[in-house]
Amino acid sequence: MDRGFRETGLEIVRFNQDRTWEDNSGGSGVWSVQGDVLTMVDEDGFTIQCQYFIDGEDLTLILTKERYLNIIRQTEGAVELDTDTLALLDILFGDGDSLRLFYRAR
Repeated sequence: MDRGFRETGLEIVRFNQDRTWEDNSGGSGVWSVQGDVLTMVDEDGFTIQCQYFIDGEDLTLILTKERYLNIIRQTEGAVELDTDTLALLDILFGDGDSLRLFYRAR
Protein backbone atom coordinates (compact mmCIF):
# COMPACT_ATOMS: atom_id res chain seq x y z
CA MET A 1 0.00 0.00 0.00
CA ASP A 2 2.86 2.37 0.77
CA ARG A 3 4.22 1.83 -2.73
CA GLY A 4 0.80 2.65 -4.15
CA PHE A 5 0.60 5.91 -2.24
CA ARG A 6 4.14 6.94 -3.25
CA GLU A 7 3.34 6.18 -6.88
CA THR A 8 0.46 8.64 -6.83
CA GLY A 9 3.15 11.26 -7.32
CA LEU A 10 1.52 13.55 -4.82
CA GLU A 11 4.51 14.53 -2.69
CA ILE A 12 5.33 17.69 -4.69
CA VAL A 13 3.30 18.45 -7.79
CA ARG A 14 3.64 21.32 -10.24
CA PHE A 15 0.48 22.10 -12.19
CA ASN A 16 1.39 23.99 -15.35
CA GLN A 17 -0.87 26.37 -17.26
CA ASP A 18 -0.71 24.15 -20.35
CA ARG A 19 -2.61 21.46 -18.38
CA THR A 20 0.48 19.32 -17.78
CA TRP A 21 1.83 18.30 -14.38
CA GLU A 22 5.13 17.02 -13.06
CA ASP A 23 6.18 15.72 -9.67
CA ASN A 24 9.39 15.43 -7.68
CA SER A 25 9.86 11.74 -8.53
CA GLY A 26 10.02 12.23 -12.30
CA GLY A 27 6.36 11.60 -13.03
CA SER A 28 4.45 13.77 -15.44
CA GLY A 29 1.26 13.84 -17.40
CA VAL A 30 -1.83 15.88 -18.10
CA TRP A 31 -4.50 17.22 -15.79
CA SER A 32 -8.08 18.36 -16.22
CA VAL A 33 -10.92 19.52 -14.04
CA GLN A 34 -14.63 18.99 -14.28
CA GLY A 35 -16.60 20.73 -11.59
CA ASP A 36 -14.70 20.11 -8.35
CA VAL A 37 -12.96 16.93 -9.56
CA LEU A 38 -9.30 16.97 -10.59
CA THR A 39 -8.11 14.18 -12.90
CA MET A 40 -4.41 13.51 -13.38
CA VAL A 41 -3.21 11.00 -15.99
CA ASP A 42 0.45 10.02 -16.44
CA GLU A 43 2.20 8.77 -19.58
CA ASP A 44 1.24 5.16 -18.81
CA GLY A 45 -2.44 5.95 -18.33
CA PHE A 46 -2.25 5.75 -14.52
CA THR A 47 -5.17 7.91 -13.40
CA ILE A 48 -5.84 9.73 -10.15
CA GLN A 49 -9.14 11.43 -9.50
CA CYS A 50 -9.90 13.51 -6.45
CA GLN A 51 -12.04 16.37 -5.32
CA TYR A 52 -10.16 19.65 -4.97
CA PHE A 53 -10.53 23.05 -3.35
CA ILE A 54 -8.36 26.13 -3.84
CA ASP A 55 -8.17 28.88 -1.25
CA GLY A 56 -5.61 31.51 -2.20
CA GLU A 57 -2.29 29.67 -2.33
CA ASP A 58 -3.65 26.56 -0.60
CA LEU A 59 -4.78 23.47 -2.51
CA THR A 60 -6.69 20.70 -0.79
CA LEU A 61 -7.06 17.33 -2.52
CA ILE A 62 -9.67 14.98 -1.14
CA LEU A 63 -9.40 11.28 -1.90
CA THR A 64 -12.41 9.16 -1.08
CA LYS A 65 -11.82 5.61 0.04
CA GLU A 66 -13.16 4.29 -3.27
CA ARG A 67 -10.89 6.55 -5.32
CA TYR A 68 -7.94 5.52 -3.14
CA LEU A 69 -8.83 1.87 -3.76
CA ASN A 70 -8.75 2.61 -7.50
CA ILE A 71 -5.20 3.95 -7.12
CA ILE A 72 -4.12 0.80 -5.27
CA ARG A 73 -5.82 -1.44 -7.84
CA GLN A 74 -3.98 0.31 -10.68
CA THR A 75 -0.67 0.05 -8.85
CA GLU A 76 -1.06 -3.54 -7.73
CA GLY A 77 -2.93 -4.71 -10.82
CA ALA A 78 -5.46 -6.44 -8.58
CA VAL A 79 -9.23 -6.19 -8.47
CA GLU A 80 -9.61 -7.88 -5.08
CA LEU A 81 -7.51 -6.66 -2.18
CA ASP A 82 -6.35 -8.85 0.67
CA THR A 83 -7.93 -8.52 4.11
CA ASP A 84 -4.82 -6.95 5.65
CA THR A 85 -4.85 -4.10 3.12
CA LEU A 86 -8.57 -3.56 3.62
CA ALA A 87 -8.11 -3.53 7.41
CA LEU A 88 -5.32 -0.97 7.09
CA LEU A 89 -7.56 1.21 4.93
CA ASP A 90 -10.27 1.01 7.58
CA ILE A 91 -7.75 2.32 10.12
CA LEU A 92 -6.42 4.97 7.75
CA PHE A 93 -9.86 6.30 6.84
CA GLY A 94 -11.40 5.75 10.27
CA ASP A 95 -15.05 6.65 10.48
CA GLY A 96 -14.72 9.03 7.53
CA ASP A 97 -14.71 8.29 3.86
CA SER A 98 -11.88 10.55 2.75
CA LEU A 99 -8.27 11.62 3.14
CA ARG A 100 -7.32 15.27 2.78
CA LEU A 101 -3.96 16.22 1.34
CA PHE A 102 -2.86 19.83 1.81
CA TYR A 103 -0.55 21.73 -0.53
CA ARG A 104 0.73 25.28 -0.64
CA ALA A 105 1.93 27.15 -3.72
CA ARG A 106 5.64 27.88 -3.79
